[in-house]
Amino acid sequence: MNHSLIIIKNFSFVTKHSYDLLKKNTVFKFGELEFKAMEDLKTMLVADPVLAIYSHNVETELLCDASIYGYGAILLQRQPGEKMHPVMYFSKRTTDCEMRCHS
Repeated sequence: MNHSLIIIKNFSFVTKHSYDLLKKNTVFKFGELEFKAMEDLKTMLVADPVLAIYSHNVETELLCDASIYGYGAILLQRQPGEKMHPVMYFSKRTTDCEMRCHS
């Protein structure tokens, strides 16, 4: 089975206003913030950086971060003759329960 995977850096932050519209008992209002979130996401789907292919033989670095809205990580690898380049992005929105546990 062939799977396509699209990874968006800072997905939780970019889509926060859009996801807020989906919450229970929320009045749907597609204003400036929601429109900007949609435009930013569309831009990110077609923009660089193109992910590098993972290699077992090069220097690898994992960057992690978390906030009340989500958490994520970037796996970087040194490309031949270049600086560190992203190999994979991971991000996840926090649930309402997880948001309340943030300190």
